[in-house]
Amino acid sequence: MKMIIVRGLPGSGKDTLLCTVLPKGGVVCSADDFFMEGGEYKFVPWKIGHAHESCKLKCFRAMTEGKHVAISNTNTQKWEYRLYLEMAVHFGYTVEIHNLFDGGCTDAELAERNVHSVPEEVIGRMRQGYEHPDKSSWCQARLEGELDGEHNNDDR
Repeated sequence: MKMIIVRGLPGSGKDTLLCTVLPKGGVVCSADDFFMEGGEYKFVPWKIGHAHESCKLKCFRAMTEGKHVAISNTNTQKWEYRLYLEMAVHFGYTVEIHNLFDGGCTDAELAERNVHSVPEEVIGRMRQGYEHPDKSSWCQARLEGELDGEHNNDDR
């Protein structure tokens, strides 16, 4: 089974990429799903922790059913997806990490493109805090069995 983790700023193309890389029957796990009500996205900032817990639970359930899973959150810092890596090791899943970062876009372009109306200023703060992969530590993680592959789609 496969776990796909997609990292990137809002509007960078995470969901678009998943349409091409997630195997048929796979389950997409996204904190954004928590805020969907009747087909509309209604973000409530103080519920973000609940949203991520719901996402982790959905992933865990799908893995116990032996399904491919994809994590589609911004995952700007490694700690934000560390638990998913641990679950992958526990369940014997292979892991692909797709690092889109900004998809080659400016903050203004990302603000225009993202489907949840994340403002340009917020995207700028997220960009400043984005943890780019440290090749040596990620290679070490692979040696320890945490990761089977990383797809770095950013030129930085």
